[in-house]
Amino acid sequence: MIYFSSSFLNKYYLTFEQLFTAVHPASIVLVFDTNIVAYLRDFYLNPNEFLERYKNSGAPFATRYLMEQICRYNLDYNAVLGVDESSRSIETFQINEDRRFQTHNAILNVMELRLEDIDTFIKEAQCQEPVLLKGTPPFSMIPFLKMDTFYQHPLIISYLLSLKIIDLFHDIEDDKISAKQAFLDFSKFMRNDVDCIVGIFQAYAWHLFGGDLSFKRIVFTSSSLSVNRKLHKIFNGAMDFVFPTIGEKIARQFNGLTQIPIFVSTDKPLSILNSLMSSRLVLDDNTVKNYNPKFIKIEPNSRLIWTNKDYEEFEKLYQADNLRLELSKPRKSLHLISQVEFYESKVKARFILNQQKQREQRS
Repeated sequence: MIYFSSSFLNKYYLTFEQLFTAVHPASIVLVFDTNIVAYLRDFYLNPNEFLERYKNSGAPFATRYLMEQICRYNLDYNAVLGVDESSRSIETFQINEDRRFQTHNAILNVMELRLEDIDTFIKEAQCQEPVLLKGTPPFSMIPFLKMDTFYQHPLIISYLLSLKIIDLFHDIEDDKISAKQAFLDFSKFMRNDVDCIVGIFQAYAWHLFGGDLSFKRIVFTSSSLSVNRKLHKIFNGAMDFVFPTIGEKIARQFNGLTQIPIFVSTDKPLSILNSLMSSRLVLDDNTVKNYNPKFIKIEPNSRLIWTNKDYEEFEKLYQADNLRLELSKPRKSLHLISQVEFYESKVKARFILNQQKQREQRS
């Protein structure tokens, strides 16, 4: 399944047909996440192996549907960030240039296929061996955070907030804190300790602490993974949180301000969260008005435990934060590394303790 979302439209869509009811095809640029990039790359390198590997999932249909609609409507797309991030070493976070070159060429070539040529390509394709990313992640993601990438500062904040949410969620499970207090503590942590209110994390905590566990998997990991791979999964989740915003900025830099970036992803929870962000307003004359990112209020539903009184209390909190942030400016975040070290060690210690308990239970 593919999901289309945008902080410009404040809604997520399941098909191009739904998307085109909100915006004209010529007015959008598609921003591919890393999974979409990987699907397109793998399809191009070995289409038959790709179809066989994913025959029990929706990936073949989704990939072909995406290719066909882009061709049919002559849609613009931007895969820059997806290509780069799907080419990084899990050991060093450096980009593997051979992998990036192969992925870049695969995307360009597969997108040049005409509708009538896709079946012929599948039948006659000359398979290529993929450039593989091998290795083991380190036991701390801090060296990755210290690397000078253009999204270094938002990634530091995202990883720190991911660790904080995991820590608070475990406290809820251990009955050390209520869900409501965890949400209030998390908001206070962003406001006072991080000095940055991140709307997509407000929405994530709102859902997760409110009892909607369908969002949990973005940063939470399988108990069977080793500690270093768990931390790497959290790190990847932190990257996922910043991906839509960074992808939008790159698309607007490459494609201009007149087109609306549409985040294309296989991740439903992330797409929902992205659709709940309202950070820009595109006027009829294509001018752009920037205003503070705000989490759109969600009415109570069967999955969330929040009461109307909770909603009113949280809304007052949002209003105060929004007023404050209207006067704020973009900030550096390297000074937060010490907090990252603290919460990473705390989360790591819990992982190790849980592994010890599991071994004792098996023995």
